[in-house]
Amino acid sequence: MKTPTFAVGTKNKIKIDAVGSVVKDFYPDAEVVGVDISSGVDSQPKTNTDTKNGAINRAKNALSTYSGASYGVGLESGVEFRDDGLWSFGWVAIVDQNDKLGLSKTIEFRLPQKIAELIKGGMEQGQADALVFKREDSGEKEGTVGLLTKGKVKRAGVFSQAIIFALVPFLNSEYYK
Repeated sequence: MKTPTFAVGTKNKIKIDAVGSVVKDFYPDAEVVGVDISSGVDSQPKTNTDTKNGAINRAKNALSTYSGASYGVGLESGVEFRDDGLWSFGWVAIVDQNDKLGLSKTIEFRLPQKIAELIKGGMEQGQADALVFKREDSGEKEGTVGLLTKGKVKRAGVFSQAIIFALVPFLNSEYYK
């Protein structure tokens, strides 16, 4: 079997490293590369559906853009307004050359009211984080989840579990045709 290449549809180091740490547990010789592509959705998806579609688009675009890729991987963070507040989550999509698709969603958590108000006013989550937490580039570090859990849960860890579950159809191909 040739060494698989995972093309990740982002240049965000946290997301690329999360993919690398997970896939190397299953494919020790795997190559993991970041590809700068568009998600095809708003830069701050505000629905579950848009976030999921952004992850799928990133996976498909990464696969088709990076020559020799075995898999395309898309990780998309999003928010959704609900009756009980603004919720933050992410989707992971993995696609192979045969159009087999693995999907998984991260945990969800409710954002503080101040962040919800800023996002409702048009800010992206990263901008709202910077303002509320007086910190820059949380999306390139531990993310909102890391800030709110006092570092106990980090953004990469949240995505890592979802990456594992998105890999399930490829790890168990006899059950997923």
